[in-house]
Amino acid sequence: NRNHYTITNKGLNLTLKYFGFFLYNYNGIYNSYKFNNDYLIEYPLGSGSYLLNTKKIVNILFEELCDFAQMLQIYLLQFVDKLSDRIKPNDYLGDFINSYEPEHIVSFNYTNTFEKLFGMGEVVHIHGDLQNKIVLGINPDIDDEQETVDTKFLQFKKYFQRVIWKTDSNYFKFVELLKSEIEGNVKIMLIVVGHSLDKTDKDTITELFEKASRIVIMYHDKKVLADYVDKLVNIYGKEGFDRLRTEKDLSFVLSTDKKEIEDFSNDYSAAEIMDAFLDESN
Repeated sequence: NRNHYTITNKGLNLTLKYFGFFLYNYNGIYNSYKFNNDYLIEYPLGSGSYLLNTKKIVNILFEELCDFAQMLQIYLLQFVDKLSDRIKPNDYLGDFINSYEPEHIVSFNYTNTFEKLFGMGEVVHIHGDLQNKIVLGINPDIDDEQETVDTKFLQFKKYFQRVIWKTDSNYFKFVELLKSEIEGNVKIMLIVVGHSLDKTDKDTITELFEKASRIVIMYHDKKVLADYVDKLVNIYGKEGFDRLRTEKDLSFVLSTDKKEIEDFSNDYSAAEIMDAFLDESN
């Protein structure tokens, strides 16, 4: 029944000040908090004992996340999307992508950057776009794999938002198309451009990597290469990463190095690839 707390952590204090769930400096005591009665629920009813109404708080936090996502859309539409009209792709990278003419593109961008730069293939915006809702959340974790899932914070998971905002319907059609092509012995090359390969997109990354016969990761700076390796090992583990290199012929190609791109292209003829898809991120 205790709902009066003294917090000594300075960082936590600064954070809690901005939440209406708490009353700050309760009874004039510095760094003291009391839960706002609006977020308490009497349980059992008539007992005089109160519990924190977690569901109400989570719903409010999700509403605020949705408001933030909407503000992000406005910013991207008014500033970033307009600037992308002036952007031209790196000549070497542009020639490389144009030479393979990818038919299927999975974009993690909210903007239409790929369409403006290359204007080819069927683009699926798995996390939404500026004309519709966008996905802004966290990745599934080990708890999501359990038979009984704690759904208390499910609204914040990317896969949940992809369902309710309907951003992944075309993506699943795309995955089914890949399956049918693979069954027809079609080789699939995955070209990764601009995506951070962060673990927050682990479920999508592993699904796409699994479908590919060969994986090519383009990087614009040599410093980024170590970061990509680190993130892939984080997702797959050392043995899984080694399997990507052997079974998927994983390659890293410096997008600003003409010779490196030419060497890769000569080593792996575009004629051998009937389908290619590209993955990009903001």
